[in-house]
Order: sequence, then structure tokens, then C-alpha cells
Amino acid sequence: MDIIKIFDYDLEKKIRGMGEIRRIICYAQLKNQKNDGFLNFIFDTGAHTSLIPKDWWKGTEIDILGKHKLQGLISRKKCELSVQIGKVPIKLVDKLGNETPYFPIKVYLANINRVPLLLGLRDLPKGVTINLELSKNNCYLEFPDKSYK
Repeated sequence: MDIIKIFDYDLEKKIRGMGEIRRIICYAQLKNQKNDGFLNFIFDTGAHTSLIPKDWWKGTEIDILGKHKLQGLISRKKCELSVQIGKVPIKLVDKLGNETPYFPIKVYLANINRVPLLLGLRDLPKGVTINLELSKNNCYLEFPDKSYK
């Protein structure tokens, strides 16, 4: 995982010191995804469920569980996002070539592409430790074993 910095210049103009934003990026692969590369998920420690844009989940191995409508900070009907709920096998990888076996997670499957790839906390395997050292721009997950079921 990597910690990347982005900058919001508009926010910085309004309040000095607020413009720097850090995001934790996690690299993952869905089973049977269209390309061989890895997806750059934003590891969202505030999200309980992962979110995948339409083009990234079409054609992958998915068990559709139902439909739902998501609402974010603004709870107006016109701001709702229609999603399907699915169960998808995913594996996490790092830049050193370490990877987990595929393990199932429940995800929101967006019907549009203009949403971020988010990895939520809900279905990370039990016993996973999240290590975060912001002062060193360091973040990684520790897995206790290889069972992940």
C-alpha cells in the first residue's frame, strides 16, 4: 500500500494548512478481471463496504446478492447511487510481489463509472492488522495466516 498526497488549492486558499490530503492506495486484483494489471483502490478506513465502478466489475467472477441505493453526505433523492450488491473474490498485492490468496468480499457494484474504487473494511479477513505510520508515509496490512476464509 502507498500513501499518496494530493493538494486542494481552493481549500488551502481558504484555510492555510488544510490543502494537503493523504490517501491510502491499496493494490488488488479481482478474479477473472478483463486485464492482468492491478486495480488501485483507495483504502477507505471509514467505509464499511467496497465500491467498484461498472467497467471494472463487468466480466469478473461475481455472485449478485441484491440491489441497493447509496446516499452520501447529501441525502437527496437526486444524489442517490443505484448499485448492485455482490460477492467477489479479490486478492491484495504489494510492490514487492507479495500477495494474498483470493478471498471473498461483499461489494457495491456501481452501474456507472464516475465513482472511485474503494476498499472498505467489512470483509477483510479476521485477524488482519492495519499498520499506519503517517509520519513515515508508511501503511501496510499484516495477515496472520493464509486461510482467509
